[in-house]
This record gives sequence, C-alpha cells and structure tokens, in this order.
Amino acid sequence: MKKAIISLALMATTILLNAKMPAILSQAYSPEMTQWVDSVFNKLTPEERIGQIINKMFEADNIEAAKAAVDEAVAKYHFGWAYCSIGPAQHHAIIANYANSVSRVPVAMTLDGEWGLAMRMPDTPRFPKNMMLGAIQDEELLYEFGKEMARECHEVGVNVNFAPVVDVNSNPLNPIIGLRSYGENPDNVAAKAILYAKGLESGRVLSCAKHFPGHGDTDTDSHKTLPTVNRSYEQIMASDMPPFAAYINQGLGAVMVAHLDIPALNTAGRPTSQTRSVAHGLLRDSLGFEGITFTDGLKMLGAHPNDEPNGLVSLLAGADVLINPHRLEQSFAELVMAYNNRSDVHAMIDAACKKTLAYKYALGLNSYKPVNIDGMMERINSPYALDLCRRMYEAAITVVKNDNDVLPLDADDCMTVALGDADNIEKIAGGNDNAGNIVAAVFDVNDEVRRALSLLLDGAKGKKVTIVAFTIPYKLADIADLVARCDACVVAYEAVESAQFAAMKVISGNAPALGRMSVSVEGVAKVGEGLSFK
Repeated sequence: MKKAIISLALMATTILLNAKMPAILSQAYSPEMTQWVDSVFNKLTPEERIGQIINKMFEADNIEAAKAAVDEAVAKYHFGWAYCSIGPAQHHAIIANYANSVSRVPVAMTLDGEWGLAMRMPDTPRFPKNMMLGAIQDEELLYEFGKEMARECHEVGVNVNFAPVVDVNSNPLNPIIGLRSYGENPDNVAAKAILYAKGLESGRVLSCAKHFPGHGDTDTDSHKTLPTVNRSYEQIMASDMPPFAAYINQGLGAVMVAHLDIPALNTAGRPTSQTRSVAHGLLRDSLGFEGITFTDGLKMLGAHPNDEPNGLVSLLAGADVLINPHRLEQSFAELVMAYNNRSDVHAMIDAACKKTLAYKYALGLNSYKPVNIDGMMERINSPYALDLCRRMYEAAITVVKNDNDVLPLDADDCMTVALGDADNIEKIAGGNDNAGNIVAAVFDVNDEVRRALSLLLDGAKGKKVTIVAFTIPYKLADIADLVARCDACVVAYEAVESAQFAAMKVISGNAPALGRMSVSVEGVAKVGEGLSFK
C-alpha cells in the first residue's frame, strides 16, 4: 500500500510539473503507461532507441516490394514511425499490418492527409482543401470533419495525421501553401485548425500543426529549394505565430518544423528545422510547447541544401522525430556514433525515444490490433462520410457579387458555358436562345480565359452573366476588371466535381449562400466578405 501511495504521489508531481503536457498524452498518463514505456525502453539497444525516432517512408504501389523494404528497414534501422506514398487505401492498411507484425516494437503509422485520406489514397472521400474550409462559417463542421478523419484513419491503420496546416497564407504567389492554408486571417486560421485538430484527437488520432514557424509568406517551394522569408520579427509574431500559440495553448499534441531561412529569426542561411533557436528556443522555450515535434520531410531539398546527412543536425536543433532523413544510412551511423560518444546526444535520443513510446501508448499501440481489411472500403466511403463532404462543400461556396439580386437563378432561364474555349462564345452569348442568364464557369485564369470572358460580356446583349470561379481565388485578381462587368460572382475555390455540384445548388437557390472569403482578392473582394440570399 505504501508503495502505491508513493507512486501516486510521484505521478501527481509529474503531472503538475508537466501542466502544459498535451491532452492526448496527459489523459493517458498512468502508472501503467510509465511501466509500459520503461519496460519497452529498457529492452532496446542503442540502435533500436535511435530507430524509434525515425519516420521511414515506403512506396505503396507494390505490396510485395513494400514488404521487402519494411523487412530491410526493420533489420537495419528499427524504425518507430512509418508513412506511405500515394497508393490504394488497402495497400496502406496492409503495410501498416505488416510493419507491426515484423517489428518487436509497435510502429506508429503517419499520414499527410490534409484534405482527407484522399491526399494519399485516391479511392477515398475527397474533402475540401483548407482555403475552402476557411470560408465555412459553421465551424462545428470542422470538428465533425476531424472526428470523421479519425474514424477513417483508424480504418487504414493510421495513428498520426500531419494536419492541420496553420500557415497564414499572406502571399498570393505562394507556390506550395496556397489552397492548403485556411486563409490570411490568423484568428480564422487558428479557430478552424483547432476545431479540426480537436476532432482528430477526440478520436485518438494525433494531430500535427505545420509548418512551424510559418510557411505562408514564401514564393518558392521548400521541396525544391530553401525558401527565404523576408519578414520582420514583429510581422512573424503578429501574423504567423498566433495560430501555433493557440494550438499549443489548447493542449494539442504535435508540431512539424519547416525548412525555411528566416533572417529575422537568425537562421543564418540554415533551415529552421536545423536551427536550435527556432526548433527549440522559439517553439519550446517561448511558446511552451511540451508535445512531440516532427521535422518536415528531410529529403526535401530545403532540408539538405549542401546534400549532407541531416539526421543528427535536426536532432540537435530540437526535433523528436526525424521524417525520412537524407542519406539515411549515413544519418543513422552519425546518430549511433554520437549516442555512444556524446552525453548530450545520448540524453536527447533517450528522451525522444521515451516520448515516442509514451505517445504510442496514448494512441493505443501498446495493445495493437491489426486493421480489418474485409469491408474496409465500404466503411471508409460510408453514406455519412459522403454526406459530410457534401455539406462542407456547400457551406463554403461564397457569393461576392450579386447585383440587382440576380441570384438565385431559375434553372430554366440560364445556360452554362466553360470559359477557355472562345470559339463559340459569341454565338452562345448572342444566339437565338431565350435564356436570360449565362453562367460562366472559370477553371483557370489565363489569356484565353480573359479573351473568352471579354467576348462573352460584349456579346451578352442584355443577358445577365454570373461568373463562378472553380480555382484558387487569387487568380480572379487578374480579371478583376471583367468581374466588375459581371452581374454576379461566386467563388467555389476548387474544380472538383463536389465543388461544382455545390456551386450549382447555391446559385440555383437549392442551398443557402453561407461562405465568407478566406482571403482577399485585389479588385474583387476582401477577406471576410460574402453575400447571403434566400
């Protein structure tokens, strides 16, 4: 009895000292958790402890090749985390089951699933991307989406979703974030991201806010180069940092650190993921984050500008988990050597290994159960999932112009034309048909589309023209003068079929117009704007 009282007292002290411990971890904290972590850790060799902090990627297209790659990686690197490239959902599940069958320590499966499993598994429901979600005013839909994503993740054996993206997209020319951001308003980004993340974690799937300290104001892609963010410290603190701070203050569980050169944060030409003052100092010391940190993919060119192994340098900067280190064999060897010869690295790896094991316990991997493949696709593509998808697309459609209450349209009094093929625009616009309204669908903005829209407007001859943009909203700025000549303008954000159906329902009055702009488009609309009609 005395021993039990002492254990409970120690546990209470630990919880008190870790008041900022993320909820998903603190809710699982118990003597049983501590015992499991210690028992597994104490049986691991140095190489196995290092392997626990490595997240290894596997190709999902060929199952037999994937199994062979898993066997080799288990033997050589003892990886503790894994993720799969694009491939069928069943392949992801099979690889998850196989990895956990051959590894003596449970493997946590991760996913880059920002807009659902479909980001990596094309045969699953395709939910809206974040910029479209940023337009939704019924924010409980974001929580519902997170819960549904957790359910679908469990169906394929995924324990961690590398989402939400909390980058504030302040640069319309950003080539890599764009639609992946909830928008340009930090408060809106934080609110949407937190609801989604809470939904995920309520279903025992770890969320992960990215890309710290903010990838929104870049005009190059960190997959291809090391982007430079030329913002002042004050701008970073005012715009980029609030969503991360809000996520952390809400007790959410993981952060991914980006590969960015930010002079105002003293990176001195190094990636932020390899700069301790950022990956540890800013994230942990300043923001107080006590959860688990992942690097962004270390094979991205922004992570190894000099083509050198980058596992050890990323660990020293403050990472807990290294995603696919560049030159893995050399990176692993460097980590082993440092573990055996440097007390600081030894302590870092042991701490990161124990944290990994604690998260695995919190995610239920201490009692791993294989994924049930039978009937999996029907369960993932459930009527509920497809209905939620429909509701989200409809809730995001944004009307930014509706002169003289042109909308909603009478379906019997309108025609639709896809801009980009100008051959018969004049004929359609000025023909003998009796329709009084023209719906001009825009899927991209280029010289041909500009010419087509101009011809359409010139030849409309009294017909009302509604433009519907199935593309990233920023592109409308290039035809703002022509949008001004249209009678109505609807922003539908994406070209996917679900967005097209949702837009048609809204402009025909079969669904309410509820969305509000998640970004500003010069000459067209400002962030937060949107019109409603009955």
